Amino acid sequence: MLAKIIYRLRLIASIVYIIFIYFLLSIIFESGWQGIIFLVLSLVFLMATLLSLLSHKEIFKKTISYNIVIIASVVYLGIITFRCLQVVNEYNSALYSLNMEYCKTNFIILSFVLIGILLNTMVLFLSDNTKQKKPIKR
Repeated sequence: MLAKIIYRLRLIASIVYIIFIYFLLSIIFESGWQGIIFLVLSLVFLMATLLSLLSHKEIFKKTISYNIVIIASVVYLGIITFRCLQVVNEYNSALYSLNMEYCKTNFIILSFVLIGILLNTMVLFLSDNTKQKKPIKR
């Protein structure tokens, strides 16, 4: 029951991830190679998410830690998006200033997280625990 709820939250988080990327596109392109790498890894991540959804493998639904990491990365991207959009809306205030190094650093951190998620996706995709292999009779 809990695994299904977290899996559905992951699917919703994947849709929200696309929205966050859309809002950050101008900042992603301004940040240089860090943003481009992040954008490419985000596209690969979204394709892997779509592949895992279309594969209908139970392991993606049952692995709670995998789904929680994806939800946490989307929440982290949401915090970055909120901070960047808040700074853009309140650019006259001296309290809020958006340093491009802040964005570059967070894009690098998220890129490493996405690499880990993608590697974990490949491992989960290759190891399907739902099918029991029959032992070879000699």
